[in-house]
Amino acid sequence: GNEKDWIGIYKKGQTPGDVNSTKWAYLPGPSGSLDFTGLAIGEYFAVVLLDGGYTPATPQAAFSVTAPPELAVGKTSYIESETVDFTWANTPGGAKDWIGIYKKGQNPGDVGSTEWQYLAGPSGTASFSGLGAGDWYGVIMINDGYEEITDRVAFSIVQDPVPGDLNGDGIVDRDDLLFMKPYLRQSVDACLACDLDGDGRISILDARELLKLCTFPRCKSN
Repeated sequence: GNEKDWIGIYKKGQTPGDVNSTKWAYLPGPSGSLDFTGLAIGEYFAVVLLDGGYTPATPQAAFSVTAPPELAVGKTSYIESETVDFTWANTPGGAKDWIGIYKKGQNPGDVGSTEWQYLAGPSGTASFSGLGAGDWYGVIMINDGYEEITDRVAFSIVQDPVPGDLNGDGIVDRDDLLFMKPYLRQSVDACLACDLDGDGRISILDARELLKLCTFPRCKSN
């Protein structure tokens, strides 16, 4: 209970007194707790030392600081026909640690995941397909439970584009022909979706291909 009794944090293999502590603080009393932040990744020990000196009052208590678990998605927006890819790192590596896919607003444990997989190790990749359009997130949980050890990683899925639907209204009609008209006789760089025959240019041949894709007879507008 001496007012100058203190706790020192040292790197593994160091000897108090030979080197300075990495972190330290006076004890708040004969019993209590202290928090230390800002330690770099590595192996350490904590020890209580007496009266401002280096006489140990406790055995060394070893501990390690590791990188936090991480989860990342390949991109934030997909179309329905694409595979959603995740990578993870620095997880505990438990045989029943898992990644779950949930709709935005859902909470693990309150509802079941839409898709899930066990992790293949402390780091790795996982892919999911067949998810419908909407807003989603992935999260890693441990030991077949619902304790979340990573941030929720959001992504969205939109419907696959309709071939020939140049204006994005979900149908192919005369409005799409009008959309294409300014791009005729230009390279595909001007309007990638307009190159329906895949020849690298936008021409009357693409307009003819579009007519074959019309949603309504005679390509009438809706």
